[in-house]
Amino acid sequence: MKRAVILLLFLFGIYSIRAQSPALPVYVLTNDTSLFQEIDSHFWQVFDDPSGKLTIQDFLHEPASQQFHAVQPVISKDSGLASAHWIRFRIKNEMSRPADFSFSTKSEQADFYLFDSGRQVAHLVTGRGYPWHKKDGFKKANAVPWSLPAGKELLVYQRRYNERPDMLTVETKIRLYNTEKLRTSEFNEYEDKFIEIPAIYTSFISGLLLLACIFNFLLFWQLKDRASLYFSLMLFCFFFLYNSFLREVIGRENHIVERLFNTFGITFIIFFLLFVREYFEVFKTHPRWNKFIVAYSIILAVLLYLDYVIPNSELRDKLFMARSFVIMGYLITIGITIIISFLKPGKKRKIFAIAILPFIIAVISIILFFWILYAIRPSNEPPDLINWLPYIFGFFMVWATIVFSSYLYKNYGLAQRQVVEAMLEKEKMALEQEQHRSAFMEKAKIQLEQDVESRTAELKASLQELKATQSQLIHAEKMASLGELTAGIAHEIQNPLNFVNNFSEVNAELIAELKSEIEKGNMEEAKLIAGDIADNELKISQHGKRADSIVKGMLQHSRVSTSLKEPTDINKLADEYLRLAYHGLRAKDNSFNTALHTHFDETIGLVNIIPQDISRVLLNLFSNSFY
Repeated sequence: MKRAVILLLFLFGIYSIRAQSPALPVYVLTNDTSLFQEIDSHFWQVFDDPSGKLTIQDFLHEPASQQFHAVQPVISKDSGLASAHWIRFRIKNEMSRPADFSFSTKSEQADFYLFDSGRQVAHLVTGRGYPWHKKDGFKKANAVPWSLPAGKELLVYQRRYNERPDMLTVETKIRLYNTEKLRTSEFNEYEDKFIEIPAIYTSFISGLLLLACIFNFLLFWQLKDRASLYFSLMLFCFFFLYNSFLREVIGRENHIVERLFNTFGITFIIFFLLFVREYFEVFKTHPRWNKFIVAYSIILAVLLYLDYVIPNSELRDKLFMARSFVIMGYLITIGITIIISFLKPGKKRKIFAIAILPFIIAVISIILFFWILYAIRPSNEPPDLINWLPYIFGFFMVWATIVFSSYLYKNYGLAQRQVVEAMLEKEKMALEQEQHRSAFMEKAKIQLEQDVESRTAELKASLQELKATQSQLIHAEKMASLGELTAGIAHEIQNPLNFVNNFSEVNAELIAELKSEIEKGNMEEAKLIAGDIADNELKISQHGKRADSIVKGMLQHSRVSTSLKEPTDINKLADEYLRLAYHGLRAKDNSFNTALHTHFDETIGLVNIIPQDISRVLLNLFSNSFY
C-alpha cells in the first residue's frame, strides 16, 4: 500500500511538471526566400517576470526552467503587468545550406541568448529604447542577424523588457527575417524616410519656425507683449513635434528623451490657446471663460507630464485614456474660444482668418477629394492621407507664422512710432518747460542779486556789531578768568603771609621776653628764647619764599610764551596750579569743598617743557575737573 501511494505521488509530480512545462517543439526551417516567416505560438513558450530582475542563469536551472508555459491564442496584455517576458523556442535548419535569418523586436529592449548543444554561443541585444551605440545588428530595424549551419539546431531565449508594463504585450507570432532582404529594406527605408525629401523638407520648415520663434521672442522682449511670448513658445514646442528627424536622432540613445520631446511638442496646443486668448483679449471680453481656459491649460499640462512621475502600474493606462479625452476637450475649447472671439468685430479677426482658414480649407478639400476618389473607384485604395499631412501642416504652419509674425511686427512698428511720438512730445514739453524755467531763472537771478546786495549790507552791519560784541565778550571772559586767577592767587598767598605775620608777632613777644631774661641775668633761658626766635625766623623765611615763588609763577603765567623749553619741576608746577584752581573756585562759591590728594613721582626730576603753556593746560584741566 505504501509503495502504491509513493508511485501515485511520483506520477502526479511528473504530470504536474509536464502540465507546467510542456515539451518544446522544434520549428524546422525548410526555406528562407521570403522577407520573413512566422513562428506560430505553439512552437514557443513564455514566462512572466514581474520584477524584471531574472537573468539567463536563473533559467538554466530548475525550478525557473520548468515554469515556462504555452502562449494563449488570444492577443492580450500580460496578466500581471510584468516588466519583462522570457520567451524560448527551438529552430532547426534542414536546408542543405546555412540559414541566414534575423530576430526582430518591437519592445524597448530585447536580449537574445542563443544556445547550441546546451552551450551559450551568443548574447545579442537590441530594442527601440536601447542606446543606439550599444545595439547589435541592424540598428534601425531593431533586428539581430544569425547564421545557422545546415542540420544544426538552435535554442533561443528572448527577454523582452519595457519600462512601462502597460505597453508590453505578448504577441502570438515571432518573425524570422531574411537577413539580406532586411538589410536592403532597412537601408532603403532609412534613406527614404530620413535623408531624402521628407527630412530636408521638415528640417527646412523647422528651421523657419525656429527663426520665427526667436523673432517673436525678441518682439516680446522689446514690447512685453504676452501675445508675442505665447506665439514664440508655441512655435518652439511645435519645432520639436514637427522635426521627426531631430526626434529620431535624439531618441537613438534615450527613448525617454524622445518621448519627452514628443510630449513637449504636444504642449504647443496649450500655448496656441493662450496665444488666442491674448490675441483676442479674451480676459477682457469674457473674464469667466478666461479663468476656465487658464485652469484647463494647467490641468492638461499636469496630465501631459504626470506620465513621467507615476510608477509602472495600471494607473498609467487610465491616465493615458484620461489625457486623450482632455486633449479632445481642449481642442473643442480652442474652437469655442475662436468662435466667441470672432463675434467681436475688429481687424484682428480678419488677420486670424487669413492665417488659419487656408489650412482648414486645404485639409477639408483633401479629405473630400480622397473620399470622392474612393467613391468613384472603390476598388483602388486611396493614397494615405497621413503621408501628406507633414507637407500640408508644415506649409500652412509657415503661412500662419508669417501672417501672425507680420501682424505682430506691424504692431511693434506702430508701438515704436508711438514711442517716438511720445518721446518727441515729451521733448517738446521739456523744451517749453526749459524756456519757462529760463525766463523764471532770469527774473529770479535779478531778484536774487538785489536780495544779495541788501543782505550783504545787513551782514556787514551785523558783522561789525558781532566783532564789537565778541571783543567785549573776550574782554569780559579775560576779566572773569583774571578774577578767578586773582582770587586763587590771593587765597594761595594768604597762607604764607599769615604764617609770616604770625611768626613775626611771636618773635616780637620772644624778643621782649629775651630782654627781660637778660636783664635778670638768666642766660640759659635767654639762649632758649634766642633759639626759638631763630626757628621762627627760618619759618618766616620759608613762607616768604613760598609767597615769592607764587608771585613769580603768576608772573611767568601772565608772561607771553617764548616757545622755549626749559627744565622745570613739573611736580611743583602741578601742585601750585592745583591749589590755585581750587582756591579760585572757592572764591566764587564758598559752598564748594573737596579733598586734595597728590601722589607725585619724586624721581621724575626736572622735565624740559614750556612752563607758561603747560601751566595754562594744568589750570584748565584742574578747573574743569573741579567744575
